[in-house]
Amino acid sequence: MLIQFLHLLSGFASLVPPLLVNVLYLLGFAAAFTCLMLDFVLPIAGNILEAAQIRLFQQAHNIPGERLVPRGRRISLVMTG
Repeated sequence: MLIQFLHLLSGFASLVPPLLVNVLYLLGFAAAFTCLMLDFVLPIAGNILEAAQIRLFQQAHNIPGERLVPRGRRISLVMTG
């Protein structure tokens, strides 16, 4: 019985390194994907949403002859003449 248990444990021990390598590989891929999202995709999506918000604000307030220009985190009115 003990020999069968040790044989079973040795079978699991031979599986640990490939599983560990796969887990580390998946964690590295997840970290790289997260960095890619944070660096490239989210700022582009933020710019698109900000432009849509400016356009909706212009339509809601019906601002003729003026345009909204994003400056940092605040939106300011600029006269276009």
